[in-house]
Amino acid sequence: MEALSDYAKQLAQIWDNMSKRQRGALVGLVSVVLLGLAWITVGQRPHAMQILFADLEPADAAAIRDALSARKEPFELADQGTSIRVMQGRVHTLRLDLTAEGLPRGGGVGFEIFDKSGLAMSQFLQNVNFRRALEGELSRTVGSLNEVRSARIHLVIPKRRVFSDEQQRPTASVVLHLGGGGLGTRTVKGIAHLIASAVEGMQARDVTILDQLGSVLQRAQTGEGFEAMSQYEEQVRGREKDLERRITVLLEPMLGVGNIRVQANMEYDFDAVQSTKDLYDPERQVVRSEERTEEEREIEGARAAQGGQAGAEANEPGGEGSVAAAGGASKTKRGTERSNYEIDKTTEVVVRQSAILKRMSIAVLVNASAASVAENAGEKAQSLSEAELKQIRDLVASASGFNDKRGDAIQVVQSPFQTNGLEMPEAAMDLAGMMPMVQGVVALIIALMVVFMVVRPLLAQLGEIRPELVDAAALPGTVEDVAKRLEEAEREAAGRKMLEQRNSVVEYASEEPEKTAEILRGWLGEG
Repeated sequence: MEALSDYAKQLAQIWDNMSKRQRGALVGLVSVVLLGLAWITVGQRPHAMQILFADLEPADAAAIRDALSARKEPFELADQGTSIRVMQGRVHTLRLDLTAEGLPRGGGVGFEIFDKSGLAMSQFLQNVNFRRALEGELSRTVGSLNEVRSARIHLVIPKRRVFSDEQQRPTASVVLHLGGGGLGTRTVKGIAHLIASAVEGMQARDVTILDQLGSVLQRAQTGEGFEAMSQYEEQVRGREKDLERRITVLLEPMLGVGNIRVQANMEYDFDAVQSTKDLYDPERQVVRSEERTEEEREIEGARAAQGGQAGAEANEPGGEGSVAAAGGASKTKRGTERSNYEIDKTTEVVVRQSAILKRMSIAVLVNASAASVAENAGEKAQSLSEAELKQIRDLVASASGFNDKRGDAIQVVQSPFQTNGLEMPEAAMDLAGMMPMVQGVVALIIALMVVFMVVRPLLAQLGEIRPELVDAAALPGTVEDVAKRLEEAEREAAGRKMLEQRNSVVEYASEEPEKTAEILRGWLGEG
């Protein structure tokens, strides 16, 4: 204890030796350290508020608020009523209890609506509740995706008809509240198939999906080729994106990163066409069949005619008698010959199922302040000339497979880029979530200040206390005895120091006699 008292005296002596400025700095440092430690202790108190649920629907927030009020649990609303905070030590317990009660429900009721249904419920109410429950369950399932914050689903389920040809298919309308990023085509199609698989008689093409901005992610289709059209659109978008990427990579070394925007539009013909073509070669003929026919006919002459001869000769004397035959027998011969030829024929059947590019248009926007192609590194950036714009257009035409006969178009325009309002707003940081990190940084700063501004100076001051004095002060006795022992200890320490110095001088003189003699001559000369 007496040793500690001696240390206290030494500290008091150090305080007396300090100036007013040093004392003020020390007092301020100690105050900062104490306040920092108190703030860290208060910030880590067990009753600090922590988020219980976040991104809640208004109905879920109201239900959780009522449940916490019934339990008399202290809570507070944050983020415009979409988040609820409770005591830090009660977060996990309350979260488990409320989850067991079905909270939060995710913006709608599920099949728990039938847990309290009465026996007197009509068929109409049962159908309505079933539709509400199905909508709620689907909304919860879709809302569990990472990209989706919440979902709202409306189902239209027609009544059953007696005849199947009169039965109408059910339809669905979906509104998604997305996070920072958008949804890919695969995710949208997956949501449509998920909803269609949960509703009897529904198909994926019967689902319409929108986001919170009103953009149509998928439109309900009535045609039979819905799946094919979706695939075609996905292929076209993929080819357009690939062309835009390739053109951007090509021009960025010339214009610099971020100084170019490319937009491509492609029109494809996806019609499946089957054409048949018959080709004839007149030089190559082949006799296919021959037919020959010969016919002979014989006609006999006419018999002698009875009676006189007609005419004026009959009135002459001797003119009567029989009429000679009109002529002798005759023969006729007729022959026919028919040959059928087959001309060489080639039949071509062409079936086209792949897409044919009908037209392509590319728009290239260049930053007007981009560096000129011909300028040196040290020159000031300036707008591109007409020759450089034409060079860019030629590069784009070569890279994209430009075809003037097809009606393709390429437009290159330069304009200053306006960056105001294009930056994405940074997400607001929650002070409660940053509190542990801030507390750790403050604690580290305070610890370093204590070490470098308090501990090190005190150690330096305490290092000057000689062990002999401490040992003498630790001996029992009165104050006078302690003072005498301290004086004796000081004299002994001084004598021991002088003896050590004398021995060092003697040892140096024995090792370096010449230098020692020179030193003595110098002292005598000065005297």
